[in-house]
Amino acid sequence: MITRDNIIHFYEKYKRNLKIEEQAISKVLDAEDQEAWMENLRGKSRIMRSLYIENEALLNLYIRPFIEEENRLNDELAEGFLNQIIEADDEGYEDDFAMRSMMEVLSHYFEKHGKLSSYIWSLNTLGGFYNRAAEVSGGKRAAEYFGKLRDLKSHYFELTDFNVRKRIIYSFYNYPIVLYNFQLAEAPLINRLLDEALEFYNDPKVRALDGEQFDFPELIEELNYDVLGNYVLSHARWTIDQALLKRAKETLGAIYQRYLDDGCAPYDIPDEVYCNYHRCLFFSGEITCTDYVENYKRFCDYSLAHDSMENQDGADFYDSRLFQIAINHLPNIIETLRLYKDEYHGDATIQKSCVEQYVQVMREVPRAGRASFVNGVMSRSIIEVLRLMADDDENCGVLMEVMLMRDEVTLVHASMVEQIARRILNAVLDQRPELLIGSAGCENIVEVLERREELLDYVTQAAKLFDVGKIEIAEIVNKQSRQLTEREKCQIREHPKRGAKLIEDIPAFRKYRDVVIGHHKSWNGKLGYPADWDRLYRQAADRRNDSKCISG
Repeated sequence: MITRDNIIHFYEKYKRNLKIEEQAISKVLDAEDQEAWMENLRGKSRIMRSLYIENEALLNLYIRPFIEEENRLNDELAEGFLNQIIEADDEGYEDDFAMRSMMEVLSHYFEKHGKLSSYIWSLNTLGGFYNRAAEVSGGKRAAEYFGKLRDLKSHYFELTDFNVRKRIIYSFYNYPIVLYNFQLAEAPLINRLLDEALEFYNDPKVRALDGEQFDFPELIEELNYDVLGNYVLSHARWTIDQALLKRAKETLGAIYQRYLDDGCAPYDIPDEVYCNYHRCLFFSGEITCTDYVENYKRFCDYSLAHDSMENQDGADFYDSRLFQIAINHLPNIIETLRLYKDEYHGDATIQKSCVEQYVQVMREVPRAGRASFVNGVMSRSIIEVLRLMADDDENCGVLMEVMLMRDEVTLVHASMVEQIARRILNAVLDQRPELLIGSAGCENIVEVLERREELLDYVTQAAKLFDVGKIEIAEIVNKQSRQLTEREKCQIREHPKRGAKLIEDIPAFRKYRDVVIGHHKSWNGKLGYPADWDRLYRQAADRRNDSKCISG
């Protein structure tokens, strides 16, 4: 019979194994030469086989029985699972099966059995899990869980544990943030959700109960500059809702002035306040594009010189101002220079400087700490910058390498595929060059042989890009220490489409789209995935033909 102590023992062992898996993957690239690299790969393979056997035995004993039959749970076991998953999450561990899938079972159990406090904790944890997802479907699930938490505000005064009540407090912050970050809400809804949050946070009864042990004014300020600031940051001047712009300018302006009145130097003001308030001023016509961009750049320069991504006061590095400067603000300057180029009359080298700084910071981002979440944030940012740098092939290549370097397994796989593909192509060029007639526009054998280096270069670059769709789901793709769930398998089958979508708006990479979308299909198209590859291929070909007609 499984006891609460057994559950504690399981998660201690499983967390240890997750750490061993992470270390084995990280060590793969720690090699001086190819021989050492191959030995690392063999070592990793041995470790993964051992972990797979142990983890499967553990999961079969402690997790799968409860996921398959919820009625095996009782209150004591459910509480034991809940506490261990929350603890593992707080420690930075991630696992779709032993943590997320199990928490979904627990959430249903707690709701069914009226365990309100535990139900609240489960909703909060699941909202956090799905908020880290890359796909919109994950954002919808996160919003669903945080929305359910908000709906439990009627029980707020029944709850005796302040830490449980805090989950409801934070849900009024998390719900609009998730909806907006995943582009699931328009301006009117954002406005309404802000008002509802402020109404709850300023409720005299809520303040009377928790005002002394919770800083509501600080959370209100953070909610305002996160929601309003992100809204302003992600819109162009001609798409922004004017009512929300006015609210953002007034609210952020008041916060900005309060920092100045308290003696804070302008460039020491939080980026969410300083940068987004000045964007409001630009959009409102109170400062010129040139003044806005050059002041924005000076703010970023100051942060690069004075801030770091080292943990401060226990915060994660991805919450640092320097990380936000790289992810949000340097790309925003580049975008502003593109969108409003006729209004900018300043330093002609400013974009080049922003790109160089962006690459520098991205190279320095640590690998530790919620790798899947950080890699997802970074990859989305890099893709947006790549789209803005459509005519800069050199830096596009550098940024793509930075993104691929985030995941050691994908990088190693790409390198091995490159070597194999080049050997095959060289053999074809030497022995059967006629097979390549029609490839890359080659019309005869002579042209094939004359363009040998060009064809080899295409294969080299395609090998770097073909698995780019894996980046945001690397923690699933690389999972070799247990069986994958059906949900995980479905996500993996989507990675060719993900990759094609990522690169289709980047002119420098568009020529590799067919390789990306079709690299898991058999030569005759009958096996592999995506199942609708033929339709996707024809659509891409039609778009290329339409583009040629327009440009011609």
